[in-house]
Amino acid sequence: MAISWGYPEGGINWTDILKVARTYARYLCIGGVVGVMALALRQLGSQFLPDTPFWYGALIVWVYVGGISLSFILQRRYTFRSLSAPVSLSEFFRFGLVAACTGVFAGALSYGFRYGFFLDDIFGIWAPSIAFAIAVLATSAISFVLNVRFVFKERK
Repeated sequence: MAISWGYPEGGINWTDILKVARTYARYLCIGGVVGVMALALRQLGSQFLPDTPFWYGALIVWVYVGGISLSFILQRRYTFRSLSAPVSLSEFFRFGLVAACTGVFAGALSYGFRYGFFLDDIFGIWAPSIAFAIAVLATSAISFVLNVRFVFKERK
């Protein structure tokens, strides 16, 4: 008798695991491209705004909102390959809601990393972007699962 480790008889379905891993890899790559663009925009914006906690937070919100739209278009097309059905306002709203929720979490983490770990003392001018990048990467797995489950779920 084989040990199933809580999986159905026959053990782990590696084909499904590899499919999810490939999808998550595409999700991370697209998120990385959008993320680099967002970081560049955040860094550029920081050159024109005062470096205070208020403006730091405001700039993160603006950059995050701008990235949501681009990310939706790219993730829908290349990661989740949702080309058969037309884009629905409901789908975009759910994507935006997931992004907003994980964005609040990423924002809180970003503040925590930057000011809690004194990243300004360590990284200087790059501290805000580094804190933001770490926070967004930390929340990517959560947003992936939520998008798979609630936004780009397969239609039957």
